[in-house]
Amino acid sequence: VYRGLLTSNTNMMYIHETQYPVSSILELDVLANLILRYLTREVNIPTEKEMLKSNQKQLEAEMQIPWLRITIDRAYREAMDDLPGGHWSDNENDERCVVLNRMAAKFLVNRIARDMKDAKYPVNFGDMKKLSKLGDQVANIIVANGRCRAMLQKDEDAGWKTFRDNNQTEFISLFTNTSSCPFKGHWIDLKTETEHPTITNFK
Repeated sequence: VYRGLLTSNTNMMYIHETQYPVSSILELDVLANLILRYLTREVNIPTEKEMLKSNQKQLEAEMQIPWLRITIDRAYREAMDDLPGGHWSDNENDERCVVLNRMAAKFLVNRIARDMKDAKYPVNFGDMKKLSKLGDQVANIIVANGRCRAMLQKDEDAGWKTFRDNNQTEFISLFTNTSSCPFKGHWIDLKTETEHPTITNFK
């Protein structure tokens, strides 16, 4: 499959998530818009040879990013599994790990940015080579999200605090610049009297 198209028969089109979506609903919406552009011929459908070459190029790029290579290269994954316990790669707070996390996050945002651009999507994350300011903010959010558990401290709050109670400073709205706010209480203790809980009816 190449960006929603079956390479051997481009009459077959798929709206699907990738293995590591930036955001499931956003990725599906962008791909739906891209497929619409195919159908209306606003975006040319490449030849099978071109699609396979493009997929190969993307795969080779993914192989240069350790956290993505693990999912592709079995020998590499086995070598990573053989690392001793307590290795820095297991510590989300280690600077080297943060760099690798950002490398993977940036690639994933670059990929959806490319599709947004081709789909003429009304949001600009940049392109495959360079992220816009908005795209860079999304990459920061992805990295911060991955560190929610690692940022938990073994202090007096450790008995009740979960990763959901960890309010990262990077969690800011892309459009209103509004920061996320903490829950009204400990996540584990939140209760609602209604059948369909919302963020406003928790106690």
